[in-house]
Amino acid sequence: MKNPAIGRQALTDNNSRGDRAVALITVIIILFFVALLGSAVIGMVVSRVSQMSLETDSLKAQYVAEAGISKAQYEMSKGNDPAGDGIGNIPPTAFGEGAYMVIHDPQAKTLTAIGVVHDTKKVVFIKYAAI
Repeated sequence: MKNPAIGRQALTDNNSRGDRAVALITVIIILFFVALLGSAVIGMVVSRVSQMSLETDSLKAQYVAEAGISKAQYEMSKGNDPAGDGIGNIPPTAFGEGAYMVIHDPQAKTLTAIGVVHDTKKVVFIKYAAI
């Protein structure tokens, strides 16, 4: 005669193995989605940091070009041309993290400055009546 307790024990072992398998699969699926979400967040952060770096370089290049304009205006106001390239013309000059140069067109009464920081370029153009 078979012992009914042994049959119930075998049935319980099979059920607990099935429950553990389902739990394992569920945990693996949840971990997969958490990893996927984490990857997406990291990608967004890296993209935003890169974008911010470009925006910062663009703003710095703008300021560097404006510094070049200021130097050209100063040179014009003093009537002094230390580089010997024409009053208001500034050759490529290192400034902070970048460089600038200024082109003066006395006939059109314009100053055009180019500021460059980390391969990011900005151009500032002004037209003047008198300096």
